[in-house]
Amino acid sequence: MNYPYLGWHPLRTSALLLALLALCLPSAAAGNNHLSPIYIKHLNFDCWPDTVYARHAGLAARPSHIAWGRRPRGLSPCEKGKSPLIPKYPAARRKLRTELSFPEWQGFQVKTAVLNINPALDTLSDLVLIYWGRARNSKGRMQDTSRMLCIPGQNGLDTIARFDFKELGPGLQTAPFFAVELSRGSSIVQPKRRSMGGDTSFVVLDLDVDVLRRRAEREEPPPVFAAEVRVFPNPVINLVRVEARAVPSGSYTVELVAVNGLVLQSHSARSNDDGHLLHLLKLDQVTTGYYVVRIRSAGALIGQYPIAIVK
Repeated sequence: MNYPYLGWHPLRTSALLLALLALCLPSAAAGNNHLSPIYIKHLNFDCWPDTVYARHAGLAARPSHIAWGRRPRGLSPCEKGKSPLIPKYPAARRKLRTELSFPEWQGFQVKTAVLNINPALDTLSDLVLIYWGRARNSKGRMQDTSRMLCIPGQNGLDTIARFDFKELGPGLQTAPFFAVELSRGSSIVQPKRRSMGGDTSFVVLDLDVDVLRRRAEREEPPPVFAAEVRVFPNPVINLVRVEARAVPSGSYTVELVAVNGLVLQSHSARSNDDGHLLHLLKLDQVTTGYYVVRIRSAGALIGQYPIAIVK
């Protein structure tokens, strides 16, 4: 009896394997369209948690939108004793979701965190974004660029249809929502730790952005002064000189802050009528490491300045 030939053929076998892989593995396009929640936190002053979604491309995840928490039908607005601290906007103005729009830079990458960076002022979570890539400068040349931003949790975020990060200016933005540009060394400290995957870790220092006391009418925040500040010597051993010019006369607080946000020293200082402030920080009992000197008034942050203590 003759049997059909069932021999192995490399081309046929390769084609069969490729066909099976195409059926088993999701396509690149499908992977790019995959959405999943990455954080579920409270970003505004109601009782229902909000969800940050990201769109995945391979191992990278780009934040896509925020889905705002809503009261399920049949439930009371809030549990007893947990009513909102600030009145909500009218329901007609509130959105189901807010889109996150980023600049179209070459090789764009973004890291996202949702954490509370002003715990002394409120209990809301805040959205922190660090993104980078290559963009054209004013001369039309491509160059590496990056931004580090924080959108503090606040009332009224769910009335905005889109957060357009291409339109955010430097410093402190107050409208249509509060946003703060962070800076390496003063707001974000890099302690030179890396994960098993090679990612760099950062420590975000506490900010003095008080959105709790700003009502729905969006009261303007106090100014962040463009002061001339010198903190020297740096690195320092036992005594550091903190000097500021062009600040309004009045009382200020000079603090020494550890990278974990713990305030190690806090001193009162006063500027004279010429806008000159001078204070000496004694560091005899402080160990070697990286720290931040923070200067603030009763209602405004003057600045945060990194120093290295070497013993």
